[in-house]
Amino acid sequence: MVAYADFSKVSPKFEPPVGRRIQAPAPGNMHIIADDKFEQNKTIYAASDNPGGKIYRWVIDESTAWEELEPPNSEFYGLAQRNDVLYGIRDVAPTPPAPGVDRTIYPREAVPPPPEWDELTAELPATVHFTREPSSLKIASNDYNDLWAIDNRVPPTYDWTNKVGCLWAYTDTLAKVGPWTTSPASGDFIPVDPVSGRAKEVNFRWRSLSYASVYELQIAKDSEFSIRVLVSDNITPVDQLAPACFFPSGGLVPTPASEIANWGNLECGHTYYWRVRARGSITGDIIRSPWSATMYFTVEAGLPARTKQLGPALLGPVNGARGVSPSPAFSWSPMPGTTRYEFILAKDAALTQVIVKAKVPTTAYKYDGQLEWNATHFWQVRALEPIASEPSPVASFTVIVKKAPMASHASPPSVSPLWVWVGIAIIYVALVVAIVVLIKRRYVYDDTGATDNGLSLMISRIKAVLSDIKDEIIARIRGNGYYTPPPGI
Repeated sequence: MVAYADFSKVSPKFEPPVGRRIQAPAPGNMHIIADDKFEQNKTIYAASDNPGGKIYRWVIDESTAWEELEPPNSEFYGLAQRNDVLYGIRDVAPTPPAPGVDRTIYPREAVPPPPEWDELTAELPATVHFTREPSSLKIASNDYNDLWAIDNRVPPTYDWTNKVGCLWAYTDTLAKVGPWTTSPASGDFIPVDPVSGRAKEVNFRWRSLSYASVYELQIAKDSEFSIRVLVSDNITPVDQLAPACFFPSGGLVPTPASEIANWGNLECGHTYYWRVRARGSITGDIIRSPWSATMYFTVEAGLPARTKQLGPALLGPVNGARGVSPSPAFSWSPMPGTTRYEFILAKDAALTQVIVKAKVPTTAYKYDGQLEWNATHFWQVRALEPIASEPSPVASFTVIVKKAPMASHASPPSVSPLWVWVGIAIIYVALVVAIVVLIKRRYVYDDTGATDNGLSLMISRIKAVLSDIKDEIIARIRGNGYYTPPPGI
């Protein structure tokens, strides 16, 4: 078990009392150190040499149980910490892995999930035994974190030539600080690609870290890197003394891949944050440095490029057309390179009362429904893919008037205007008067003494003709409903 005492007090005593001490999950010989910022965080670390023993954490006056930091290995014989980096040295297990040091630069992170762990095993033979007690690991106070570990052998097994029973050292050059970033500097503006409205190529540069060979780069939308746009953890610069990589410009067609991405997706008008760190050393160990300072850049404002044309030319129905079928077919002129169009049909010129809105791959559209008879409708088209165009002018057309159904009864005779029959009646009266006058004059001046049989016959014929005309007029007036003579007339 673990206990601690504050020797700055006059009468120090170990806490907690024996009956209240909490046993580690895998008890054994416990190796204890205080955090190198113990004055601020009151944190201690413990490691067990039990074959299943791990590294644990306890915060004085806060913890109620040991927190396992979940290192990748077990059976530890020593702990060390400097510059916030925690190391635990392990012995060779009955089965692999080989002996070495488990290392994390985030020992104070909340768990779970476990903090990131690295393994320092470069050039260690599998035959070493780091089992020296009370600790097999020491750390030196100099510019870097220099680790010292002793192979727990005793003469005559000590053999310098064959690296048996030796003192081993490891200089952790990546533990202290992250890379120094140079570009893009914080506050820089990235030009916009005119084709896609996204950022042009972004070139990232930083200063190299000693013995680092592989780097990791992150780009995010927030300074906490919770909304990540890119995580690239295997950047091997061409020039190790001047590490750099680039993020390609945006585009609809993939460009040849850079070391970190295929094509860009950084949008205009947005601010992005980036950071970089070492992830591997020249020895082959996967060993991470702290992150660089967080930098940010802004993609300039801009709009996606559009075609120079106002939009497709509408061919049919032509603007203002009348008598259009209630199920019309629409067509418009093609635009070069366009693979998809947007068609809108509406009841109003503002295109708010939409009847149909469709995406079509061709320059024609057939409306399968039936539009309202004798009503005006409006339509518009624009190119949609791969580049959107301005919409065409709004065109209108009117659907044909619906025909009334035919009546089943016979059609009434054609009707002549009333004034026609009034004129005929006047002519009839004038003709009767003229004939009567003519007869009387003829009768007065006829002194031949001839009989009037011929005259009587002529008068009878005239009366018959006039009677027929009268009957026709009356029949016409009756048929038109203008006048119905009383019976007997």
